[in-house]
Amino acid sequence: MDHIRETSNQLGLLGRNSILFCFLTFLVALFIFIPTLKYGVGWYNTGEFTVAALTLDVPHSPGYPLFTRLGNLFLKIPLNFEPAYKMNLFTAIISSFGVSAFFLFLRMGGISNFFAFFASVWLCSFKTFWEKSIGAEGYSLEILLICSFLCISWQILFNNKKSGFFFFLTGLSYTLGIGHRPTFFLQTFGIILLWPFYQHLKDYKNKSGWIILGLVVGFLPSVDLYFRLQNPDRVLTDPMLGAGLAGFWNAFSAREFSKGLGVFSLPELFTRFKEWILLLGTDGRFTCLLLPLFLLNQKKPLNPQISAFFWLLFVNSTFYLNYNAFEVGKMLLPSMCALTGLSVHALHYMRNKSTIRISFSIMVILSILISSQYLEPRVSESEIWARRIFQLLPNKATVLLDNDVEFRPIWYLRLCKALRPDINLRLVDNISESDIPTLAVEAKKNGLFGTLVYPYDLREKLEKFFYLRPFGYLTKIESSQEIANESNFSNWKFLKVLENSRIYLPPSIAFFHMPGKEGPITQGGHLKNGDALFFEYAISNPSSDYFIFSLISDKNGKLFNSNGILTGFDLCPLSNEKNSLGNCRIFKRSLVIPEDTPEGNYQLKVLLGRKESLFKSKLICENLDNLPYLNANGATEVFLLKNAMAGKPFIKAKCINDLLIKDLWINQDNPINLSDLKITR
Repeated sequence: MDHIRETSNQLGLLGRNSILFCFLTFLVALFIFIPTLKYGVGWYNTGEFTVAALTLDVPHSPGYPLFTRLGNLFLKIPLNFEPAYKMNLFTAIISSFGVSAFFLFLRMGGISNFFAFFASVWLCSFKTFWEKSIGAEGYSLEILLICSFLCISWQILFNNKKSGFFFFLTGLSYTLGIGHRPTFFLQTFGIILLWPFYQHLKDYKNKSGWIILGLVVGFLPSVDLYFRLQNPDRVLTDPMLGAGLAGFWNAFSAREFSKGLGVFSLPELFTRFKEWILLLGTDGRFTCLLLPLFLLNQKKPLNPQISAFFWLLFVNSTFYLNYNAFEVGKMLLPSMCALTGLSVHALHYMRNKSTIRISFSIMVILSILISSQYLEPRVSESEIWARRIFQLLPNKATVLLDNDVEFRPIWYLRLCKALRPDINLRLVDNISESDIPTLAVEAKKNGLFGTLVYPYDLREKLEKFFYLRPFGYLTKIESSQEIANESNFSNWKFLKVLENSRIYLPPSIAFFHMPGKEGPITQGGHLKNGDALFFEYAISNPSSDYFIFSLISDKNGKLFNSNGILTGFDLCPLSNEKNSLGNCRIFKRSLVIPEDTPEGNYQLKVLLGRKESLFKSKLICENLDNLPYLNANGATEVFLLKNAMAGKPFIKAKCINDLLIKDLWINQDNPINLSDLKITR
């Protein structure tokens, strides 16, 4: 320990070169992040955090009072950007400070300016770290608080800093970190494990008052959170959940999320661990996993900073691998920080420093270039989607939304860009029978709609009381289905598909152009990617044993796929309830043109299938392909929203021939051509 303490004492006051390198680290991080800043809000937290900073509403637990309060102050700076971009810029600045604090901690642990600088830049190149630094997310502030606490603690424990101000900063950073994310306590506890080495602390007298003062001041954002939780007009979370001291504690401790901890079986944990390796290995080019292994064979006394990094890695990764939550990958940023620190310490112990320096710097530069090619597009998909779903809605309609993936970007656009203020937004985490009368009134009055992506059983519950039909990117919830006499369809062509049953096809279909951001809806002309297509047909004496399958294909029978799943289709179950002989049930349907559809001529074809045969076939699958395992549920929700796939089964098929299974289709040899389509860019 003496040689470590001697090295650290030399760094009690960082030299001018270290300060310059720290500043350079900050500038390089900004240079990496700012050109890739997202223009608007994303699907999940970014919209919520932006609105929370804008209005001082309270986001999901634990409430993130420090991040949203600082964001609110930053939004008041007179910059000519919209709030979403300003919050993304604020996050990039916070993340750059966090990277700089990481640099300082490495220097305090005896790492040279060169290796500390390139290690910090390497951390920026981790794809997940990069992604969460260019959109309004609270994880960048977590890294800043962790590294700041470690730096201040190191100065006291190894550099004999006796000033009361350092003890004040220790208490301040500690409660600021816990108030931001309670897991901060577990992740920084490793520094306490080194206390046997801190014999000199007995010389620090009368410092407890400074620590207590820091703890109290650092707790002020949490006090701020308490008062914000008492606001009955809060929107982002249920106002009743934060009422009183008990409500504050539940929000502050994220108690409602505790049910997601420790729910996985051993096989599931093993699968998640493999995905952990894949995520961190691809983000850090696998070097971040291999280099720390060299530390295991070191015979020299190891730097105590290595113990702190190992603890951070162990606690952060173990906690979140056992935690059932969307986007676990972004919660592993402290693990990425720890692996980077362990890697650079491994390099520090190696010989041939000149060769190691050249190799390491080249690897870091290549890592930046590679990750930059895999960043998410800068277009704001959630904003485009939000506008599309609202553009077709009638005035004063009601839309059922889930608070996570759907509501947040919509609420941001409502507040900042006046998106359809006439629409009534209703948040649903559950539906009970007591809600049905109210929903029935809305369905009859101005129309009731919903994405029906989440909760997962929402569609099943509503189908007991309503008729659900696709409506562009949404589902329309109707009181009943339309029934008419066959004579009403005298000008429609018809086909006999079953005994005593005919399908009547209209002379034309309707489709609507859906502008990406601004502009009115237009009807007619050529279709484009993302457009909504509406059509209908009528069936006399329908049987619940069958279904109608409508799909878009090109002249060669090629179908559209995304993540290995068929898109651009509609599956309509038939029903014979309340249908008397001689009457027709009218089916009004809709589907969305897939985003990646090439230009060309297409057809909307119709097949009549046997329901029992479909669900027994191998066409149906449970999951999407090529999704990050640690974020499979969240990515699936976004997929359903973007492709208007809610309520549709996942079908694996690339062309019509893949669908042609024995005993599945009634008109397999003669698909009905409902309409010719021309799709342009």
